[in-house]
Amino acid sequence: SLHEHADLDENRNAQIGNRIMSYETKDSLIRVPKNKVAVIQGLEGFVVVDNDDALLICKLDQEQLIKPFVSDLKLKFGDKIS
Repeated sequence: SLHEHADLDENRNAQIGNRIMSYETKDSLIRVPKNKVAVIQGLEGFVVVDNDDALLICKLDQEQLIKPFVSDLKLKFGDKIS
C-alpha cells in the first residue's frame, strides 16, 4: 500500500500535500492537492484522498475497495472522475 511505502510522521501518518494539519490522527494516509488546506482531526487508520473531482474517505484496512469505488463513480458520474 502507499501508506506502507510513504514517509511517515511521528504518528505513522503519510501526508501528501504541503498544507495539511492533523490533530489526534494516527496510522492514516492523507493526500490533498498542493493548493488545498486540509485540517484532519481524530482519525485512526483511514485513507483521505482529495482531488479536483472527488473526495475519498475509507478505512485503511479496506483500501482494496478503492478501485471498485472509482469504477462505481465512473459508472454513475462519467469517465471524468479520476
